[in-house]
Amino acid sequence: MRELLKRPSVRFLLVLLVALLALLASCIAVNSSKSKSKDFSIRADDKSVSVTVGGQIVDSLTLASKHGFTGKVSFTFSGLPAGVTVSGQPNPATSPATVVITIAPGLNSPTGTYTLLIKATSGKLHHNVQITVDITGQGGPSTGPTGSSSAPPSATPTQPTGPSSTPTQPGNSGNPGNPGGSSSSGGGGSGVGGVATSFTLTLSPSVQTVFDGQSTAYALALQRGLQTGAINFAISGLPSGASASIVPSLHFSGTSAQFKISTTTNVVPGKYLITVKGTSSFGSVSASVFLIVKALVFPNFPISGNVPDPLAPGITKPINLSLTNPLSRTMTVTNLGVVISHTSSAACATSNFLATQYTGPASLVIPANSTKTLSQLGVPSSAWPTIGMKNLPTNQDSCKNITITLGYSGKGHGN
Repeated sequence: MRELLKRPSVRFLLVLLVALLALLASCIAVNSSKSKSKDFSIRADDKSVSVTVGGQIVDSLTLASKHGFTGKVSFTFSGLPAGVTVSGQPNPATSPATVVITIAPGLNSPTGTYTLLIKATSGKLHHNVQITVDITGQGGPSTGPTGSSSAPPSATPTQPTGPSSTPTQPGNSGNPGNPGGSSSSGGGGSGVGGVATSFTLTLSPSVQTVFDGQSTAYALALQRGLQTGAINFAISGLPSGASASIVPSLHFSGTSAQFKISTTTNVVPGKYLITVKGTSSFGSVSASVFLIVKALVFPNFPISGNVPDPLAPGITKPINLSLTNPLSRTMTVTNLGVVISHTSSAACATSNFLATQYTGPASLVIPANSTKTLSQLGVPSSAWPTIGMKNLPTNQDSCKNITITLGYSGKGHGN
């Protein structure tokens, strides 16, 4: 072997082989780098919405980052007929973010079903998403949170009312499409020496997203002008089960505060337009922001169950599942499922067995920080999932003394 390696031709071939391997590794690294280029994705939370002429509806986009993307993404809208106003807040948005889309058909907008095309662009990157928009005859503003047709009236995102509260989306009350933030200016004087006698109110950011039971806050900025008296604030548009406060109050003094919103676990998920209205001796001003409430879901909470012994051909036995709630509040469990994952012997295929699904109550409530079995929750054994061994015409001796592994699934919703 040593004599062979001394030959120039062999050494040349070895050097060439090493160079080729290095080149191949470099190409693989380049391709791997390209496959992980920074990018973003967009997804419409509701792919289909319905709105009446003269009303408005809101949808939201989930803007997600890929491979560390943190750039700004701009949105353009097309596909809806004349007279329909479409806007996004914020626009542009810095990924990752939630973007609220407001769709407002004018009173003369044609009815029908249309496809709203949303194009998201950041430099050379661009992605599209479509939303089906059904515009119906005049019937007033659309009610209920998007995707929650059963929402009670008190949980309806409302359009601010009153002479100085006319924005249909976050923006200056005289210019609802103002993309720069949520602000409004009041009347009550033309100014003295170039100084405004009225005051202005601004909220930012334009959108916040929370899970039910959680809290969030917006920055409130107040420019008092020559206003020296008290300013009283009123808040509208909150869903049932939510509360809000301005800290500090800014009633007599101050120019900045936190506009805090707290939700309980029974708030109806949806998208809400929240308005803060300030009133003084000079008049009143208002500013609006969006609040998106999402249901708190726990897809991976612990579920366990033991396969009853022994199983034999033609025998089926129920499984008393154990459900664990790791939360400090009650959890509602839905969509329970059981599958046969595998057996401990390749000679005994899972096709020798059959699992039937849970047929009990559609939802089960598990107390905080506890584990409950189906029997403890009052579910009769006849509704439990079952595992059985089929009685096949073939020899099933290979299934003797094997272990069956089951997989469990379910959704846990924080209450």
